[in-house]
This record gives sequence, C-alpha cells and structure tokens, in this order.
Amino acid sequence: MTELTTDPELTVQEDGSHYWHWRARIVATGEIVEFGITEESPQYGPRLFRKNMYEVGYKNAEPLLPPFNTTEDVEVRRVSINDDLFILGHVFHGLKDIQEHVEMSLYKDYSHERARQLDPIASCDVHVGEMWYPYPCFDSSDFASENRSYQNFIFRAQSITQDDMKMLSELPNQGNQCRISEVVPSAMLPMVYYVGDGSTMLVALEI
Repeated sequence: MTELTTDPELTVQEDGSHYWHWRARIVATGEIVEFGITEESPQYGPRLFRKNMYEVGYKNAEPLLPPFNTTEDVEVRRVSINDDLFILGHVFHGLKDIQEHVEMSLYKDYSHERARQLDPIASCDVHVGEMWYPYPCFDSSDFASENRSYQNFIFRAQSITQDDMKMLSELPNQGNQCRISEVVPSAMLPMVYYVGDGSTMLVALEI
C-alpha cells in the first residue's frame, strides 16, 4: 500500500508518447519511491515502473505490477518478532522459530542461482522457504561487521519446491526487498517479512 507525496505529472516524450510519474511513500516500510506508468504500448501494459522506461529501456525498468492475477483478500499486519503465529495449523513461536524451520533458502534472485536445500533445526507439518538479501555495505568496516539481512518467508503444507522459490523471487520488490503487498497472489500466502533489524515483522494472511 502506498500514499502519494506528489500528484501524478504527465510528461510527453519527443516521439509524442506519454509517461505519467509521481512519488509515493510505501506504508509498510516508510520508503519514498518514484513511480511511472506508460499507457500507449498495449504489449507493455499499462505497466507500473520504478524507473522511467524511456530512459533505461523497457527491459531494464523494474515492473511493480506482476503478470499474474492477484487477490485483494490479504490481511497484512505488523507483529512482534516474539509473537506466536498460527500458520497452516501450526503455532510458530516468533521469528526465531520460523527461521529454525527453513528447509529451502534463496539468495535474493532466482535468476542467478537455484535455492539451496537445508536441514532445518526444527520440523513440523508446515514447510518454510526463505529468500534473503544482505544489508548493503559501503566500506571495509561494514563488510567486517554487517550481518543483517532482509528476509521473506513462505509457508506450505507440502515440501517447498524450486518453483515456489522462483515465484517468491518474482514478486514485486516493495522496498528493502519486502515482497509483501496488496498484490500478493493468494497462492503465495501466508508470508512473513523481517527487515533484518528491530522488534517487529510483517505477516500477510489470506482473509
């Protein structure tokens, strides 16, 4: 979910094509991002982009609207990382318990590598997959001390598959690698996101 911080503004390109752009705040993370949408190319959309596709090219622009049907029946709430979560019939005792059940782990981008199969510390009838991305590092001190990461978790009644992780990796990035939003397809729910720091996490459940 986003809140506008500027009104949409129309830009007319030299070739006569139109491009709307505006800025908004992502409610879940507080991040201010710039959006754009093109209308005149049927094969492209309309599609929502984080970058001006006329400047970076269609293939390099980051699409925010996924090419699959979505659901509005999503409840997103922020809870403590120590709260019990009832997911698919099992109670997870906070974030640490979820992390100990991870059986498949993917480093950020499925296109670069396949997800790794893990031996989870704990197990139950619910299977957990994780996609993670390390915090950015800018100098040698950061590389030496930074160990935080952005974490997205999915839950299944069956074993997590490579296709599950691929679908997770293709969800739109809402900022700080968060894949939870109102456009999450019901097939991906439930989900949990942890920004890697602080005492709260986001939980998305199908209503």
